[in-house]
This record gives sequence, C-alpha cells and structure tokens, in this order.
Amino acid sequence: MVRVIVKRGKEITPRCRAAIVTLRCLDVPMTFKKIHEIMGVSSSTASDIWRHALENARNARLTATAPRVTGTASPTCASSTTSLPAPASLPSPTSLPESESDKEFTLMELISASILDSAPRSGRPTCMTEKDKNELVKFIKKDFTTRRMTLCDIRREAGLSHVSDSSVYRALQERGIGAYQEVFKFILNKENQKKRLVCN
Repeated sequence: MVRVIVKRGKEITPRCRAAIVTLRCLDVPMTFKKIHEIMGVSSSTASDIWRHALENARNARLTATAPRVTGTASPTCASSTTSLPAPASLPSPTSLPESESDKEFTLMELISASILDSAPRSGRPTCMTEKDKNELVKFIKKDFTTRRMTLCDIRREAGLSHVSDSSVYRALQERGIGAYQEVFKFILNKENQKKRLVCN
C-alpha cells in the first residue's frame, strides 16, 4: 500500500491577513478572486480568513459586553434568606446570527492582533531550551579541546545525553557555529621545505 504524506501549507502571516481584511473593508469590497490575483492567496483561503475575522470580532464584542458574574457574595447578601433569580443565559458566540452586516465592525476591530493572530497550536515541546543552547555554546567555546570534540562527546560532556546529535548540530547552527573536517598534515622537514621553495 502506498503511504500518503500530507504536507501542511505555509501559514499566512498576520500582515497578509490584515491586507486581505482591508481589501474586503473597502467602500466597494474586493472580490476574493481579485484578492487572489493581487496577493497570490487562494480564494478559499482569503474567504476563510475573512470569515474567521468576522467570527472573532463578534466573539470579542460579545465578551466585552457580557456582564461579569463574581462567585463571592457580600456579607449582607450571605445572611439574607431571599434567593436571587438565576441570571438569564447568554447566547453563545456561535449562536449569533450569521446574516449580520459586515459593516457592523470597524477596520481597526477586524485587524487587531487578538482577531488576526493564530491560535496557539499544540505540539511536542522543544528538547532544548534557550538556556540549554547558551550553556552548549559556552561549553564549546571553553577551550581548544572542546572545539575538537565530536557531537557524541559534546552531548555527554555537556550533559545533553537525552538530546540527539542532530538536535545539538541544529542548535549550534542557530548560534552560528558549524562543523569542519579536521585534516592532519605532516610536518615538513628541511629537504621538503627546500623543494617547495624551488617549485614556488
């Protein structure tokens, strides 16, 4: 059976999202097909960005206008035996009508960071923190001996046995430290030095 490899597309930057929303907020809203021709973003992606911007703006407005109910009661209310009526249930953000006009939101509301920024994605945490990388670079630059160590020796001596060689190599590359192939050369004797001078 052939294994299907699904590749995730490149994420649209917040600046590009803001440009798409701005083009849709013009006096004559630009079509998604025209946005695709100008910005190179597919029509479906531009439509999704616009739809999510409207949904996030509605949710943000509803959250800002919703009354806050605290769980603590004042002493006078605690001693009273009269039960307060239960607050009316508020509509969820997803229950808002989708037929509302797009012009109900200002451009600044739609392009704010809380509206356009991507939601945090779950995933495996990095095996090396910034502190670990700093300690690794400090260990490498310690002396001439540490600079000549292999990746395996570096992991053991630096206390990074739980990290793979490739992770250590990538961390060093991020800090501008690369690897080199050490070449051993024989020391020239006097006869070879004379021959080299003659050839030059």
